[in-house]
Amino acid sequence: MLGAADAAAGVRAAAEWTIPPAELRLRERVAVGGFAEVFRGTWNGTTVAVKQLLERGPDVVERLREEVLTLCRLRHPNLLLFMGWCADPPLIATEFMRRGSLHSILRGNGGHLGAPRTHHAAVSVAKGMQYLHSRSPPILHLDLKSPNILVDDKWRVKIADFGLARARRNTLVSGRSGFHGTPEWMAPEMLRAEDYDEKADSYSYGVVLWELLAAQTPWNELHPMQVVAIVGYSDRRLTLPPEARDFAGENLVTRALADLFWECASKSPRARPGFDEILERLERAPGMLLSGPEPAVGTAQTPPRRADVSDANATASRARAPTPRTSASRGPAETAAGVEIEEITHHGDAPSERDPAAAEHTTTAGEYLVHEDEEA
Repeated sequence: MLGAADAAAGVRAAAEWTIPPAELRLRERVAVGGFAEVFRGTWNGTTVAVKQLLERGPDVVERLREEVLTLCRLRHPNLLLFMGWCADPPLIATEFMRRGSLHSILRGNGGHLGAPRTHHAAVSVAKGMQYLHSRSPPILHLDLKSPNILVDDKWRVKIADFGLARARRNTLVSGRSGFHGTPEWMAPEMLRAEDYDEKADSYSYGVVLWELLAAQTPWNELHPMQVVAIVGYSDRRLTLPPEARDFAGENLVTRALADLFWECASKSPRARPGFDEILERLERAPGMLLSGPEPAVGTAQTPPRRADVSDANATASRARAPTPRTSASRGPAETAAGVEIEEITHHGDAPSERDPAAAEHTTTAGEYLVHEDEEA
């Protein structure tokens, strides 16, 4: 009886969040992947991102409906805001994040983002993941990676793409469910089709920390099947390249990030911290830059200790990351699956155009710059 009630509630929720396709106007395409393409668009005067699935059919709509049922009950400042969906054509509308994905920002920047912004991104993602894991039952994202971490014009960082999310109703989730993810970010136990739990997300988060420190794509020199063999079935693991080790040694905050990377990306799920611990350590890190004794360095990945904390403070206070340059592709007007697409020539509603004097809101901890999350 409970199952029937849940199904009825799901039908009502899906209907409540349905958007008539005629109300959507798609503009330029901002991203494309193996399963979907993403457009900037407008819905009733609001700028939105529209993820339109490339496949069609009843199975596709059912999977999309499951994602909608997950999205419509999540509310957190570090999770992408869900706004509605459509079954035909199959699409989801969310808030639009102007700076794009963390992956594209790191590639466009040509290097790391500086210690303050790196710490800010790490904390933001950890907050979103801690919220998911604190639900009842816990929600596992299972596709956490830099392309699914989005940034808006004020550098607010949010987790997106819940198409693979699962609710953990038992001690472990079965690995025999035909799961498909991205091998470079997947935990070894998932690559081996073994049972898994929240620690699979901790592993993916460790890979994201590696990206923030190294500003590279993980296992970029390998084919995905080689990644499966190495990560899933060998003792080899991600290690920081020399330039990332230099950045990790910049101050005590970046060392804390490097330590967390090493623990989260462990082959053993038991050795990985959960997001309660991850978040506690990240939020404590800026206070480590204030005067006081340095803690002992915990891993071989952490570079040698600098001369003193004040040197690290001075380095961190000078660290500022330039805003990456982005450009949206323009193309002729076209129509996609019944949703109108129109050509645009500029982003007229960009905050930078409305208020050139707008500045980022920041506060300092000692000499360390911390970017605050701003709730919309």
